[in-house]
Amino acid sequence: MTPYNTKIPLIGTNPLSIAIPAGKEKPIVLDMSTSLVARGKIRYAALVGQKIPIGWAVDAHGIPTEDAKAALKGSLEPIGGPKGAGLSLCIDILCGILTGTALTGEVLNITDISGPSRTGHLFIALNIAAFIDPQIFEDNMDAVIAKIKGLPSANGGPVYMPGEIEFSLQTQRLREGVPLAGDVLQELDRLAEKYGEARLL
Repeated sequence: MTPYNTKIPLIGTNPLSIAIPAGKEKPIVLDMSTSLVARGKIRYAALVGQKIPIGWAVDAHGIPTEDAKAALKGSLEPIGGPKGAGLSLCIDILCGILTGTALTGEVLNITDISGPSRTGHLFIALNIAAFIDPQIFEDNMDAVIAKIKGLPSANGGPVYMPGEIEFSLQTQRLREGVPLAGDVLQELDRLAEKYGEARLL
């Protein structure tokens, strides 16, 4: 993504993941990039010839675009405008500069295989027992989750906690498989043939 109010992509979509255990309830798992949408969704839209919503990305000139291919030459938009851009920059600093992996702008794009990507990571684990009795923490987490899920729904649908949809989807995918569009299957088959692997179709 571009640093806020600039035109040159320099920072990554810099995801963050926070996992919080509970007791009887499923853990809360917030796993998100700092861009409004994952770049993979734009790659998919470009592959199958779909437009993308305005607000997802800008083209190489910094102009909002519905053209997925133009978006791939431009930049994804951060969540929350300057707040998301600032959050992404801070993650960039923590994972790149603090770890000594790379300076901002030096990490290779995921599709660039010209050399080491220099992607850095930062992992932090908090010992719950250093703050509060773990059983009390789990009980309190269960209470908070139950309280939130018991609130009236704004749209009449279910109230989900971060990660809950993905937990349910994992169960469904393990049972039913992963649906893929025909264009995606053809591209995977093309790659399988190129590298001598078994074809899907």
